[in-house]
Amino acid sequence: NGTYKAGDEIVIKVTFNTIVNVTGTPTITLATGDNGDIVDYTDGSATKFLLFTYTVGEGDTSADLDYVSTTALALSGGTIKDVNGNAAVLTLPAPGATNSLAHSKALVVDTTAPTMTITSTTVSSETTTNDATIALTFTSSEATTNFAAEDITLSAGSINNTFAASGDDGTTYTAIFTPNADATFTLSIGAGTFTDAVGNTSEASNTFTWAYDSTAPTVTITGDQGDSGSIT
Repeated sequence: NGTYKAGDEIVIKVTFNTIVNVTGTPTITLATGDNGDIVDYTDGSATKFLLFTYTVGEGDTSADLDYVSTTALALSGGTIKDVNGNAAVLTLPAPGATNSLAHSKALVVDTTAPTMTITSTTVSSETTTNDATIALTFTSSEATTNFAAEDITLSAGSINNTFAASGDDGTTYTAIFTPNADATFTLSIGAGTFTDAVGNTSEASNTFTWAYDSTAPTVTITGDQGDSGSIT
């Protein structure tokens, strides 16, 4: 039981009621997305247990891994026979039913990279403000295990040292940004800077941009040449 990411291997065991011999490379099709994954037989001839090794691919997903149907086990040009030469019955238990893969094991396939969205509770991206500090919120698409202030790229200015997660689900972080001059600032998080619980590395975040303007406006009063008067 567990959660698996791209590149992980899961060995599927198909159990017969007697010893079987295998020739060629039978297959089993797993329900791991739109088209499923056809997984090759890898070992077990002359035993009751045939093994099929599934390597999780990019884009595969399953909340509870199972095969696609009762006919998911196929000879694919090979043979599966008992010691007397009788062809094996290949019909599997219905997906989700007793003795099916999903019933026997809780296997989650997760190859989705976590993403981070940067927002502010005080200003919008691409706006101008004279706020001396900016409250920032970083929201992950799923729980993260190692997101830190060091993952944030700033064009200038600083993030406070009290950067921390809020709540218990590990998806929301808050921080205070302090500008160091009148300028336009950008803030981003690059790809691969943090991971989700299973180890999928992150995609790049949106870039949050805003301008800091602390200069007060001034007024200059002029008149046509020779004019005089007073202002009330």
